[in-house]
Amino acid sequence: MKLFSLTILFASSLVFAAENKIKMNFNNEDITKIIETYSKASDQTFVVDPGVRAKASIFISEAVDIPEAFNLLSSALAVQGFGISKQGNTYVVPP
Repeated sequence: MKLFSLTILFASSLVFAAENKIKMNFNNEDITKIIETYSKASDQTFVVDPGVRAKASIFISEAVDIPEAFNLLSSALAVQGFGISKQGNTYVVPP
């Protein structure tokens, strides 16, 4: 069963890599969940301060490429008064 799950996960990763797109459709979702979704899809590391608490909605019908997804994430954070900074290979979201 584990081998089957890993095979499906690997196959899903290949499909994602080929498409290089991510669904960024969220309705009143915790901002940390949106960050986590982007992080997994883009293979980027994020450090999020525990004070970063908010809900956000992003409505877009089609999957977008990784740079556009980053812009959407950045905008959702900005609307809530948060920002993203890059330190080395890590993105940091301070309160």
